[in-house]
Amino acid sequence: MSGVRQVSRRLRLLFRKDDVEVELSEEVGLHLEMEAAELV
Repeated sequence: MSGVRQVSRRLRLLFRKDDVEVELSEEVGLHLEMEAAELV
């Protein structure tokens, strides 16, 4: 991850925690769906 992107994500985490939690939850869900699809 680039330094600028990493700093941007950390700033968002500080100021918009709820949005970051939703984004993270969606991303984790997507990865779980992809893993489940591979196992089927």
